[in-house]
Amino acid sequence: MSDISKLKAVVKDSGELSSAGRLDDALNLINVVMADAEGRGEIMWLRTLSRHASAMCRSLGNLTMARHYIERLVQCDPSSAMARFALAEIMLRQGEAEQAKAQAAESYSLALGSTDEVDKGAIELIARLWPEMAAVRREGGQNGAGQSE
Repeated sequence: MSDISKLKAVVKDSGELSSAGRLDDALNLINVVMADAEGRGEIMWLRTLSRHASAMCRSLGNLTMARHYIERLVQCDPSSAMARFALAEIMLRQGEAEQAKAQAAESYSLALGSTDEVDKGAIELIARLWPEMAAVRREGGQNGAGQSE
């Protein structure tokens, strides 16, 4: 079985466990595989599994666990504007408005400098939740984070 096939199997198996009401078992499986991937320096695996685990947790309303996995994603991929946006959105939902806005500003800044189309998508998402960041950029004279250049 190829590495990508193994990764797909873990995503499939954990998804089935979660769908069967066994989120703890699904997360345990993901955690074991993530620890192994971390030891092997498999950043793609860590990104994929962090996003997957976070999505499962969010779908079941567990923002605390979703945040845990998004924080792991930011740790292994700190230059990802979308990862930073996901963290900002969860922080906002958890009532941490100032911390969320700081993460959103970081995400916005990363997205502006990115050539990755997915990361560039963070600009539109941030503008929906923090329209003032986009407005400041349109007005000129300041960067999207709301700070003087």
